[in-house]
Order: sequence, then C-alpha cells, then structure tokens
Amino acid sequence: MSDGAQVRTLDDLKEHFDIEKVVGYFTDGRLLNWLQSRYYDEEADKVEQLTANDPQLQQKLCAIFGVESTQDIDPEEIAHMHERLNKLKQYTYDKEILDNVDIVAFDQEDLSDLLDEYKPLIYLCNNKFVIPLRETHKIYIGVGKAVAVIRSNKLVDFDELNINFKSMRFDDNYDALFKAQQSNDDNAADERGDFKTAMKKYKKATELNPNEKHFWYHLGQMYRLGRGTNKNLYEAFNFYTKAVKIDDNNIYALKNLADCYRYGDGTAEDSHKAFEL
Repeated sequence: MSDGAQVRTLDDLKEHFDIEKVVGYFTDGRLLNWLQSRYYDEEADKVEQLTANDPQLQQKLCAIFGVESTQDIDPEEIAHMHERLNKLKQYTYDKEILDNVDIVAFDQEDLSDLLDEYKPLIYLCNNKFVIPLRETHKIYIGVGKAVAVIRSNKLVDFDELNINFKSMRFDDNYDALFKAQQSNDDNAADERGDFKTAMKKYKKATELNPNEKHFWYHLGQMYRLGRGTNKNLYEAFNFYTKAVKIDDNNIYALKNLADCYRYGDGTAEDSHKAFEL
C-alpha cells in the first residue's frame, strides 16, 4: 500500500486500505488473484463481478471490504497508469524509475506532451526519440534500448544548452559524427600530455556512448598509467574488462587485460586466463 505496508491478510487490507492502490490492483487482476489465493471466496466473487468502467467502482470496492475512503479518484486514469507501469516493467524494475512513470515517454507523442509540461527530467523508454534542441535545461535518461535522434550535421554543444543524456545512445548518423570528432579531441589532448583534459573527455564519452569500446580502453590506460588521475590498477582492470565485453576482438584491450591477469594487476594472478586472452 501507499504507506509502505505489506498486506497479507484481509484485516491488513482493511487497516491499510488505499483506494487508489486497490483500484490499480483490481485493474491489473492482482486483487482478484490475491483474494482467490487466500480463499477469501465471498470477496473474490463480488470483485469478479465488477468492471473497470463501472462509474461506481470506487464505492463498490469500499463496500466489499467494509471500509470508507475520502479519496476521489478516476478509475480510468488509474487503469491507464497501471497499463504504463506494466509496459515499463518490461524494461526495468528500478524503483526510482517506476515511481516516476508519469515522466516516462514511450514514443515521440509522449515526449512532446512532457516537453509541453516543461518537465526538466524525462525518461525515454525503448524507442527512437527526436530531441528538440530548442528545449534546453533537460535531462534525458534512457530505459531499455532508447535512442536519441539528433538532427544536426555538426556536433552540438550540449553543455552550453544544458542538455544531458544518460544510459542511452545517439542515432547512427550523429553517433558516427560524434565518435570521429571525440576520438580526435581525446587523442589530441592525450598526445600533447594534457592528461587531465583527456581524462575528463574520456569519462564524458563513456557517459554518452557506453557501448563504445574505444573510450573504455583509453580510460583503462589512464588509470593503469596514472595519467590525469591517481594510478589505480583495479579501475584499469575494470575498464579493460568492459572494453572486451563490448568487443572481444579489441586487440589492445585483450592484450592489456591479459597482462592484468599475468601480473596480478587489479585482479588475482591467473596465468591460464592470461594465456586464453
């Protein structure tokens, strides 16, 4: 229930009764299943006769369980919310995201509606979304395989626009543009010995492109050699491992990961694993 109580008996239900939650559980069928599994047959029979579009659903549910509720809710709205929740649960069980289902976009129309409501934080779920660059001061967080479509033939300064992306990737066209420029910028800073700048860029790159092996490998190098950060062999091992998981044909990451196992750098020494790599 909304107060955090775990309801296990009919008395628990009456004590912690929350009509909004009960209507939601009725809508997705869990209320009836719960009653039947506990052999509350009389209540289950009455609940089974109700329909979701009944204008008196709220009053009838309260009558079945002998409780009063001062809440005035819209059953259709509750049903719609639970439909969205069930859809969202196909991609995540993160409580923070589920609690914010009202700011989740499943398609471009949802995104437009949320932008019209001036929401600063928006979750984008398992679809392609065209990101309007005129809408600044936004945080977009991907759920599932969300893709941000950027309609620009040049790199966008998202920091200047105060637009942030987390846990999602760009569309193929912009991603290719970004990787080419990012790689040049990162390597330029690395090559001129500006390791702090290179470190900052590599970290930013992994946030924007978590599935790009190149950036994880270079982060591993920075930590292994102590460039732009304190030397940390455990972090180096971790980033080499990520690079290899993304692409097990990444020769440089494979070689450095093998060395970690060979010499016990950041992990337990394992000559057999080193040989395999």
